[in-house]
Parts: sequence; C-alpha cells; structure tokens
Amino acid sequence: MANMKDYFEWRGDIPITVDGINEIDGAIFSIIAYFDFSVELEGRDEIGLKDASQSYMKRGEIDIRKNKLNKMAAGVYRAAGKSKRFGKLTVSDYEEIFDAEKKVQFGAVTFTIDENTHFVAFRGTDDSIVGWAEDFELCYKMPVPSQVEAERYLKHIAEKYSGKIYVAGHSKGGNLAIYSSFRQSQEIKKRIAKIYNYDGPGFLRPVVESEEYLSIVDKICTYMPQESMVGIIMFHGEKINIVKCEEKGIIQHQPETWMLCGTRFIYEKTFKNKSVIINDMCNKWLTRIDEKKRETFIITLFGILQEENADTFTELSFDWFNNAKSAFHNYRSLDKETKDMIRETLKEMEKLGKTSLTKRRRNKTPV
Repeated sequence: MANMKDYFEWRGDIPITVDGINEIDGAIFSIIAYFDFSVELEGRDEIGLKDASQSYMKRGEIDIRKNKLNKMAAGVYRAAGKSKRFGKLTVSDYEEIFDAEKKVQFGAVTFTIDENTHFVAFRGTDDSIVGWAEDFELCYKMPVPSQVEAERYLKHIAEKYSGKIYVAGHSKGGNLAIYSSFRQSQEIKKRIAKIYNYDGPGFLRPVVESEEYLSIVDKICTYMPQESMVGIIMFHGEKINIVKCEEKGIIQHQPETWMLCGTRFIYEKTFKNKSVIINDMCNKWLTRIDEKKRETFIITLFGILQEENADTFTELSFDWFNNAKSAFHNYRSLDKETKDMIRETLKEMEKLGKTSLTKRRRNKTPV
C-alpha cells in the first residue's frame, strides 16, 4: 500500500496553491517542524523551503544511517524541498526553546502558502528527558510551559500576518496546536481554518468539556494509527480518524509509515487492542489516582532519571546497565514516605493494567 513516499510521486508536481492544503500536507509540515532552521534563517526573515532543505542536508547534522526514524523524516524533508508542491513555499518565524530548569522543550515554524494563508507547525517531543518530563506533566496540570509558549507564538503569528491560518503538530505538537487555538480570542479563532493533530495526546477530562475547547472542536482533525501509544493517552472530545499502518508498535507513531490513497489517509474502523488497553488503563489511572499522587510520582520518577549522566533517553540506553544501577541507588536514597507512595502507585497501575487486559480477553479478541 502507498505511504508518504508515494504521495510525493503522485502530488509533488502540483503546487499547493493550486489544490489547497489537505491532511497529508499537514502531516508533512508537522514532520518538517522537527528540523532546525536557525542556521538557514540567520540574518534573514524567511527562506524558501527548497533552499532550506538543501542547506540543511549539506550540513549533515542528522545521521540518517543510524536511526530509522531520522532517515524517514530526512527523506520527507528532502522530498518536500525538491517538489513543486512545497519547494517554493517560504519558511519563517522559527523558534526553539529548551530550558532544563524550567522543564520546557518547544519548537515552532511558520510556512507561507500565499500572502493570505499561513501554516503554523508545532514541534513534538524530542529525545530529551526534559521534553518527556514536560509531557508527563500534562497528566496533572495545565498549562505546561510549552503550551504557554504555543499560545504566545500563535497569537504573534495571527497579529503579524493576515488571512487564514492552519495549525498543526505531531505528537506533543498536536496537543500544542489544539491548546494554542482554543486559547485565542474569538477574532483569531474565526481565522483558523483547521487544526491538525497527528497522534498527539489529549487533555484532562475537564478541559475537553470546557467552553474554550468546545469553541474550536469542529475545526480539529485528529489522526491516530491503529496501534496508537501516544495519541490515545488522556481524553479527546474531537472525532478521531484511525489510520491504517502496516508497521508495528511504537514505530506507528511516525506519520511517514501511515497508509494513504490520493490526498487522504486510509482509515480503519477500530483501534488494535493494544491501543484500547493503553487508553483504558491511562484513563482509569487519571480518574482513580488523585492529582497530588500523580504529580509526586511523575516528579520523583523524572527526578531520578535526571540525576543520571545523560540528557536524552538515547544516552541512557548507551550504558543502560550502570544507569539502571544508579537509578536504583537514587530510589533507595528517597525518604520512606515517597518510596511507599511510588510502590503503591505502581501496584495500582499493575492492577489497572490487569483489569484492562482481562476486560479485552473477555471479549475474546487477541491483544
């Protein structure tokens, strides 16, 4: 079946100004948002996507040989730059914020389609422990720092440019796209054409029931793969489009692997059971374990990880044995009350997991 690589062969020679933005285009913009435009935009306000892509690839900052995900993303960026559909679009307003102390990892970029149409793409979570720590904060509070930055960024773009605005993001970037949109004024909301969320996590239940969220829910287009492990987390109030994917496990999180036909993804009617179990277990955890316990558990967990001599999960995995020993030592040094809370929380999570698994097995469907 066809995927994003085939899309460039089918539609790459048709400028986006001819037939307009579709859901595949939104995913491509969201993937490109992961790349660093700081060098290409140094000393200038904007740059053509073709020139930016060629410059970035020449710099060789991404090792496409060692990482399958990097290879897929780089392939999308390169193909977009070479295509008539994306190559002549301009890139501007690139921002990147990383602050370990404030626990914020944020990135955003704007693509100009024409003088009255702009596309804002928010970056998802990178490999940093700080980025993932911020993600898990969504389980007990709102806003997290990157959501505050996203709201500010979208407001800035809306005030800087006229006309329609499309907003999108992959993973955490999808969550930021939704949050930043429903936090805008009514005037700006009216100018938002669509909000694309590609396997981005949801929100706490009170958020999806709020008037703010409901004011833009009809503009949200959410897409998740059959075995979603990220977007399925927390609560969603919008319609979810389940996309067919022939890859397995966490690799399905990458939109490059999703099946498509023409200008649309290929949809399935239901999630695979793994996703259903994750969703059921996560939502039970959010409703049955009080907010304070969730906060303490997550802060303690990532506090232990951040004491290791690593900034990313990749670095942790390089010396996993010694890092595991060190993490266990850090756990043992915690006070008794905190250790008891962690054990109780883990036991509750195990119980919820078994309950969700049993529930699915009763339906006689394989996991």
